[in-house]
Amino acid sequence: GVGSLLIYRAGPEPGPPVEERLPTPPPLRIRTPSHLAPLRHALAQVDGAAVFDADGVLRQLGVRLVPSPTAEDSVEAFGGTRHTSGRRYSFDDPTATVVAVSADGPVSVLRNGAVLGRSPD
Repeated sequence: GVGSLLIYRAGPEPGPPVEERLPTPPPLRIRTPSHLAPLRHALAQVDGAAVFDADGVLRQLGVRLVPSPTAEDSVEAFGGTRHTSGRRYSFDDPTATVVAVSADGPVSVLRNGAVLGRSPD
């Protein structure tokens, strides 16, 4: 029942601009079992995207993704706001992998503006 927008950035270079609305979060690691409960809690409490680095460490939380004008013109809406926002971000950051999780439905994996996979509704 928790909707989220997760961004995995494999490279060290900064991604496209985002609107940071919260301070830097604690460095929770997605691969550390004891970090999963606090990570799930944070994702459930905060609206906006969570950005993870190549090591699976949470680096930004609650960011608002700001699509480029090209992404807005070139990338069609897809599903709800969260999925569309993730798809357009993935267009602007083609090396990132974006996972859009609906609170009441599908999970989509997005990269380079394309839908790589989607779970059934």
